[in-house]
Amino acid sequence: MSIVPIGHESLNRADITAIIDRGKALAAPGRFGEWVTVATEDGDVVVAALSPDNETLIFGFGKEAGWYYAFDAEGECLAEGRFIEDLFSVLA
Repeated sequence: MSIVPIGHESLNRADITAIIDRGKALAAPGRFGEWVTVATEDGDVVVAALSPDNETLIFGFGKEAGWYYAFDAEGECLAEGRFIEDLFSVLA
């Protein structure tokens, strides 16, 4: 189990659980593999949705300065919002 920083500015345990649970609930069967937490090179913790073979990042979720964001495999921002649900409403 990884250590996840607790705080408002970055993802906390509750955020991670909510993102993974919501992502799994909305995803079409077989579209994604594992949903995992990953530490970036900068030390930030993000939630990654992997391909069905668990080899490739499809997109990820993070939080910076109190804002949630979703990004693609190239690091381009797909959505941002003050609430986790804001991201899923844009991505759905």
